[in-house]
Amino acid sequence: MINRGPLQLLSLLLALAHTTNAIMDPLAEPEILTAENYVEKTTGKTIFVKFFSPKCEHCVTMAPIWEGLAKQYGKKRHGMIAAVDCSGEGRELCIKNKITNMPAVLWGDPDNLEPYTGGPDFEELYRFARRKLKPFCSANPDRQHLCTVEQNATIAEYEEMLHNGTLDDAIMEKESEIEAARDLFKVEATKLNDLANEHHDRKVAVFDPEIMKIMKSVQGYHRYKTVFAKYGLDFETGIPLESDTATVVGDEEVVSLDDDDSSAPKIEEEEPSLRGDEL
Repeated sequence: MINRGPLQLLSLLLALAHTTNAIMDPLAEPEILTAENYVEKTTGKTIFVKFFSPKCEHCVTMAPIWEGLAKQYGKKRHGMIAAVDCSGEGRELCIKNKITNMPAVLWGDPDNLEPYTGGPDFEELYRFARRKLKPFCSANPDRQHLCTVEQNATIAEYEEMLHNGTLDDAIMEKESEIEAARDLFKVEATKLNDLANEHHDRKVAVFDPEIMKIMKSVQGYHRYKTVFAKYGLDFETGIPLESDTATVVGDEEVVSLDDDDSSAPKIEEEEPSLRGDEL
């Protein structure tokens, strides 16, 4: 059985009770698969399987998460949470699936497993299991009833290619096309990244935020100073200037007016006149 710390597993299960709404099966365990029971246990199911070794430190760390996943997912007709001990009875399955690093997680059709590429945390594993561990079409006779008419016709076509010896070459050709497309993507993505970096460097060369701040601070300082001078105010104190002389701001002459400024136009007051009809 998978080595684990009981307290660590208990803590995980208590946390799960607060983060999910699904009913937990406390008796559920990862199904231990071996070469002898593999077909019997996995027939008609989509599986989520972890390949591990009790001597692997990362495997020991992941053990309570995987057991918590099995308990939260529970027993399903079409899905299964499983585990394979590569250092014990599951060694043959590990060799068959070309397991070189552990823990390794695969999923899918038991006859054609593919790598799980998601994260190792419980919530992501659980979401993946709920979304993906469902019945799906396959060339396996136990699953062909799940296929559409078109899918069964395609299966029959590929089985004919298998019999005449051309299927292996067709698969290799498709894999080469996929690999070429992947390589082209990497090359073009690198070009785009280089171009983006080039434009970024150009932007930095012509736009220094700190320099722009200094430039605007100089502009703002003198703009306010000009406004204060225009209205005859001391820039430091805001107090009206007492000088009678004109202040020149740029090309504009600004005159400070005092109360006794003789140059200011004066309005003569007229004595009220008395008209006869007002008497």
